[in-house]
Amino acid sequence: MCTFPPNVSAHKKTLAFTQGTVPAGLLTDHATKDDVRGVVHVLSSKLQLG
Repeated sequence: MCTFPPNVSAHKKTLAFTQGTVPAGLLTDHATKDDVRGVVHVLSSKLQLG
C-alpha cells in the first residue's frame, strides 16, 4: 500500500470499482491543480491511459 510523506495527505479516495461501476468523473477528460498527484492501485486486469 502507498504511504504518503508526513507533509502530504489524501484529499479524496474511491472504493474499488469495476469497468461497470467506474465513477463517471474518471471517464471524461479532467485535470488536477498544479502539484497534485494521484495514485492508482490496479487489483486485476489492465489499465489503459490515454
